Parts: sequence; C-alpha cells; structure tokens
Amino acid sequence: MDRKQFVDLSDEEQMTWTADYYDSAMSVRGSVLNAVTGLEMSIDLYITHYFTNDDIKSEELMNLIIAPRMSFENKVQVLMVLIERYDSSIIEENKSMNRDLINIIEERNIIAHYPLDITPPGLKTYYESGNLTFFKFKNVRTNSIKGEKKEIKLTNSIVYNVNKSEDLLNSINKYHLIITMAIPTAPPPTI
Repeated sequence: MDRKQFVDLSDEEQMTWTADYYDSAMSVRGSVLNAVTGLEMSIDLYITHYFTNDDIKSEELMNLIIAPRMSFENKVQVLMVLIERYDSSIIEENKSMNRDLINIIEERNIIAHYPLDITPPGLKTYYESGNLTFFKFKNVRTNSIKGEKKEIKLTNSIVYNVNKSEDLLNSINKYHLIITMAIPTAPPPTI
C-alpha cells in the first residue's frame, strides 16, 4: 500500500503528526541543550581551575566573571588557548577539537534560538522525512537618519535531521569527557 500523502491526511491525523512533530522538537532541543550545559560547565571548571587552586577564589572567579560575563563562544576560545599552550596532547589526540566545538556552538544556537516551522510545509517535511524545520530570521537594520526602517525578515529555513542530533550529542559528550578529565587539580596539601 502506498504511503498517504500529507495533504490527504484527515484533520485528526494532521493533529497527531503535529503533536509528534512538537514532541520530536522538544526531545531534540532538551537533549542537546542539557548536554551542552554539561559541556559548558566542564569548560567553566577547566578555566577556573587553571587560574586558581584555591576553592574560595575558584568559586568567585566562576560566579563573578566566567559564568555571568562570558559567552559560550568566548569560553571555548579561552579553553582552546589554554589547551593549546598547556595541554597540547589533547589537541594532538583530537585534531578537530576547535572545529568541533565551533560546530557545537552553531548547532546549539539553531536548537536554542530558531523557531520551529509549524506551517504546513514544515509539517509536511516532518511527515515525509522525519526532519525538523527551523526558521532562520535575519535582522535587517537600516539607517534611521535617512528615514529607513528596521525590519526583521524571514530569510530561509533550516531542515534539521533528527538523527543528526545523535551525532551532535556524541560529539558534545566526547568533549565533555575529554575536558572534564583534563581539569587541573589542586596539588596535594603539604604538611
């Protein structure tokens, strides 16, 4: 039997597919964002422990500077400089680490910030392929002195293969483990 076309689905069937679409999006977003949060925390700890072994100063550095004032991208940049200078064996064993972390940032931004396409074409894409579709907006700023207006335009959509999230999660978990294992530890206390 041929698979029904999306346009041939009843309203009830379309509602079921819409609910499944939302569930898939929530699952992908939740899994990726949760994993990235763990990765970001390991980066925070690596940076913090690099600069101090003192627990009080470490907590202050984390709570006053790193966590609230540095973007995820900035943290990755600092991490890569420290690793390249002081833990170069990590880079030698993971040559694509910088590129992979940049990719994680880009994918995280799509998952976290792009709205889900719930239009009929977005639902149809999910029905036919199992892929999520996110809208990408472009903020177009124009010169207000010349009387031009600021606009936000829909530029295109990004089709996101749900299986791609598994590869992304594997990459996130890989680097989370690598960075966690490399966190500098305090020297043993001397008596």
